[in-house]
Amino acid sequence: MEADASFPVVIGVDSFGDVSKDAAGRPHDHPENLRALVEEGVAAERAGLDRSTAETGYGPRPIGLHSPGHVAATDEQASVEYWPYYESFMLEARRERGFPPITRAFYEHERAYGSLYVGSPATVARRIVRTMRVLGATRFDLRYGMGPMPHAHLMENIRLFGTEVAPRVRAELASGATRQPDAPTGADSRTADS
Repeated sequence: MEADASFPVVIGVDSFGDVSKDAAGRPHDHPENLRALVEEGVAAERAGLDRSTAETGYGPRPIGLHSPGHVAATDEQASVEYWPYYESFMLEARRERGFPPITRAFYEHERAYGSLYVGSPATVARRIVRTMRVLGATRFDLRYGMGPMPHAHLMENIRLFGTEVAPRVRAELASGATRQPDAPTGADSRTADS
């Protein structure tokens, strides 16, 4: 098969509820965990363990990711609106997949360090920018609408993502600022392409 430079494949990286700890017991946040996965894949490719790139003639592909979340006017509002639907979904997933117990503390930990992007537009944008920079990602999709969330919440989430989150993310990434991204906080998003 001839290599086609326009082949529309994006490498997707996803994790859910995976927060590991360093030697001192401090949690690594979601972007750091995903970056480690990407680096392992690059190292494997360089060592010849993953020969799909060489065999197909395709070069490295862009990195995209998606994570669940919810955007509301404030961090507190987003957290309160999202929690009952997240809890319900995760209790069912726990029964099916053997996830750990779902508690409010687990939820808040996931908001601060994990794959949940739940918060105000500023919080969600800050977390997306940080994640995209750490991973070198070119696309971020927010998986919104956990469970039977009310339609009004979904529509406000979409509005805030499109009018506030995505423009902030694009502006920050386009600025080329090299400052160290902010430390993780509880946060959110939907789709931001750079």
